[in-house]
Amino acid sequence: MQYHSLLQKMADHTISETEKEELYAWLQELSEEEYIHVFDDYQQLITMDVLPSFQPEWLDRLQLRIYREEREMQLLRRKARIRSLVVRLSAAALLVLVATCWWFYNTRLQSGGELSSTELILPGGNGAVLTLSDGRRIVLDSLGNGHIAAERGAQIILENNMLQYKGDANAAGTAAFNTVSTPNGRQFQLMLSDGTRVWLNAASTIRYPTTFDGTERRIQISGEAYLEVAQLKNKPFFVESDNRAEIAVLGTSFNIQAYTGDNAFAVTLLDGKVALRGKPPYADKKVLLQPGQKAMLVQGKLMVKPADTEQAVAWKNGLFNFENADVKEAMMQLARWYNVEVEYPKGIPDVHFMGYMRKDLPLQEVLKGLQDADLHVTIENGRRLVVLPR
Repeated sequence: MQYHSLLQKMADHTISETEKEELYAWLQELSEEEYIHVFDDYQQLITMDVLPSFQPEWLDRLQLRIYREEREMQLLRRKARIRSLVVRLSAAALLVLVATCWWFYNTRLQSGGELSSTELILPGGNGAVLTLSDGRRIVLDSLGNGHIAAERGAQIILENNMLQYKGDANAAGTAAFNTVSTPNGRQFQLMLSDGTRVWLNAASTIRYPTTFDGTERRIQISGEAYLEVAQLKNKPFFVESDNRAEIAVLGTSFNIQAYTGDNAFAVTLLDGKVALRGKPPYADKKVLLQPGQKAMLVQGKLMVKPADTEQAVAWKNGLFNFENADVKEAMMQLARWYNVEVEYPKGIPDVHFMGYMRKDLPLQEVLKGLQDADLHVTIENGRRLVVLPR
């Protein structure tokens, strides 16, 4: 077919300007079914001819650029449900993919795929510090599987990068309190004695009893965490957060973001129910969340809105999700994961991002993936990001 030869020329960088115009005009006349067929064919072409020469980090940059255009296309589709427009937009998305592949391929040929001479800033990983009830601190980063310690009412075990508490039915006395803290550049998992699982993001802390005695379960969290709370009838689960709010939980999966010194506070519910009550002077109000909702403290008021649950837990799933994130929010994610400082010599640029990237890339590659935004970011003195408007 003629279109196949034109797409092949586009992938080979041998297409003429006249042929480009012919290809563009032809794509705009396609039905959606025809477009999908062409798109599948083109994916096979770029997989065979272009993508094998890319390193994984280049593919992430390509993915971010395509994702931005895809999101813009989705927004336009909501505003105009005219079939012909959808077809033109779909064709435009294909052209963006073609142009992006061309751009990355040529850039890599010209630069040889080299990174800057700046020493690579590697991503964070699993690790935390466990503080026992007597004040002893145990660094968990490099420990292997096995028994870690014994506290009143529980045996503490490390298994596959997850700290687990096994209840001791013969233990006497009240439960002790432990704390797990993650510095910048670390995240960690633990399972409490009741079976509740906790994923702790970077720069976060959780304080909890080694066993849950009495009629309730209560823990404290600062920073960010995702919880899957075990269901126990007649023993409600409460989360206190930095004196700003209290969350009452019953068999629930949710994400809480409550970094100390950060005005942002949010609880996103994925499954179950939570009742959230703000504490004075932040907000003396109680709200009940349903799955897919998000509660936020905004200027001292507790507000509920629909949530992007995938975005809320992207960090847990190994991703940076920059969807609608402003510069400060995006850079704060990078600062916590890569353990760097961020400076804005000329103020914070008014820029918003779209898209996502993997968290296992060096910082330099993530910054390259964000290079289309109207800002300029440099790395100075090893671990300081300087952010300027273009």
